[in-house]
Amino acid sequence: MTTENFNLTAIVRQHFAEDMVRYRCAQRLLVRRSLGGIEWDVIWEGKQAIGKSLAWRLDMLGGLLGEW
Repeated sequence: MTTENFNLTAIVRQHFAEDMVRYRCAQRLLVRRSLGGIEWDVIWEGKQAIGKSLAWRLDMLGGLLGEW
């Protein structure tokens, strides 16, 4: 593995970890009963977008059995 590939993998891992924190936060917010209407919709859409980003980053890392 070259240094360039290692740096790219480290960067992708870092962003993956940051996205996981955001995803978990969105999940916790959606569980709250006090949210409704537009607030809930915005958080739901954000969670979906973060989920797609997580899937893309995990795919870049070669899945669960890859570079991770």
